Amino acid sequence: MNENLWEKLIENIRYDIKHGDCEALYELLSFLPDDTLCGYLDEDEAESLKSNINQLAKENNIVSN
Repeated sequence: MNENLWEKLIENIRYDIKHGDCEALYELLSFLPDDTLCGYLDEDEAESLKSNINQLAKENNIVSN
């Protein structure tokens, strides 16, 4: 991805968060697999979330990302 595009995206994300509008960010993040999202978090927090996701998937007979 073009570095200028990255910078513009970060600028827009910061603006949206500052103004309480996270809808576009949620939409963007929805395309990422759970493992990728958890990789951004603290290791202990990520492991806890992965465990919860896997348990919910198991209970609902679905495959988690």
